[in-house]
Amino acid sequence: MDDFLYNLRKSTKDKRKDRGARPFENGKKHGGEKHNKKDRHVKKNKPFKKSETSGVISKQDVETIQRVAGEIAAGQKDILHAYQRLDEAEQRKVAALEDIAKYLDTLAKT
Repeated sequence: MDDFLYNLRKSTKDKRKDRGARPFENGKKHGGEKHNKKDRHVKKNKPFKKSETSGVISKQDVETIQRVAGEIAAGQKDILHAYQRLDEAEQRKVAALEDIAKYLDTLAKT
């Protein structure tokens, strides 16, 4: 039994990583590049490339935008109607529960 436990303890030590072989100096902090946030997030402003058609919207683009906006509006109307039906159903539930409460109240009084 002691040999088994000894081998078990020994094998777990062998599986650990060598903590001394870290790629940074003191072993507690990551490399300097990861902590230098100023330089890491700075992006150079590149000038916007203007093409010959920049700023011009074609008739086909306008029609596509109108079609998509119409589809979105129709979808929103469908959602509105669905919520209205849900509201009506909830109102019916409330009325039914109030009737049940009144009936139970009359039963309790008799």
